[in-house]
Amino acid sequence: MATSFANVIQLVPPALVVTVLVYALYAFFTKYMSPAKKLAITLLWIRDTVNTMRNSEPHIRQAGLNKIFKNTFLEENWKEFSRTLHEHKFVDTDGTVKVRHRSTVPVSCFFTASAIIDKPLKVQYFKHLPGILTGVGIIGTFAGLLFGLSNFDATTPDSINRSVGLLLSGVRDAFYASAFAITASMVVTHLEKLSYQRCLNNLEELNSLVGKMFDSGVIEEYLATLENQNISNEIKRFGDQLNESLKELNKTMNLNSRNYAETLCKDLGKAMQDSNDRLANQIENSLVRQVRNPLESFTDIVSKNVQTKGGSTNSSQKEIIKKIILANKESSDAPMTREEV
Repeated sequence: MATSFANVIQLVPPALVVTVLVYALYAFFTKYMSPAKKLAITLLWIRDTVNTMRNSEPHIRQAGLNKIFKNTFLEENWKEFSRTLHEHKFVDTDGTVKVRHRSTVPVSCFFTASAIIDKPLKVQYFKHLPGILTGVGIIGTFAGLLFGLSNFDATTPDSINRSVGLLLSGVRDAFYASAFAITASMVVTHLEKLSYQRCLNNLEELNSLVGKMFDSGVIEEYLATLENQNISNEIKRFGDQLNESLKELNKTMNLNSRNYAETLCKDLGKAMQDSNDRLANQIENSLVRQVRNPLESFTDIVSKNVQTKGGSTNSSQKEIIKKIILANKESSDAPMTREEV
């Protein structure tokens, strides 16, 4: 009974090793091999579809590639790459102006293996899986040896024979488990590298085909065209800025001129008003002096004549003299208005 129980205990380490290996292999085939196969097939399909556009017109290649990459897992990578394409206009043989695109950044900078293959497939984990399986096999071997040595009984020759038989059977099972683990790690390593290389080859071929769809590099003609375009754009932009500045300056000058004219008109009107008032006062005073002196002289003469000829003067003459004297006083006392002047 004790021997059968010890045999069961000896089978625990190999059983655990086999269980871990079976689960690891299942996870490897379901979470790595199957997605890697689908990825390789998708890259191959996209590569073959892109290859059909090699003989198409240069000005329609970008639109065609937009349709190919749309709704695929490479759509965002393609959008980032398409933003780096430089638009270049050229005149066709029939005289029509067409647009073609020139690549300024290599395609491999966007269609990278780390973003397209490593991250979706979790390559960083599965490429270390063979080492993990080998370690599990080694642990199972040492566990079987420890279980066999812990149940070794050297008290009697019969117990020694039984203990040696249990130890050897335990070591045998542990080595079987270890050999299975090492074999599984080798198979996993081979399949992992094979699947990864297949995906990597398809991706590199896709990058090569997409890169050939657009002109790359720098040539003198292209640099001259870019320089002319940049000069034209700079001249146009400078002209627009100059027009805006002149409009603002003209607007400011008109506003300042209007304000200055209004202020000048007010100042001129006020100056003319003051000048007219001073001139009117001067003319008024001058006329008053010129009129008052003759009237006073005339009044004195008339008065003297009246006194000398008082008896012969009639009443009508007296009335006239009175009116003249009264008018003289009123004219000398009352100031002259501007209308009278």
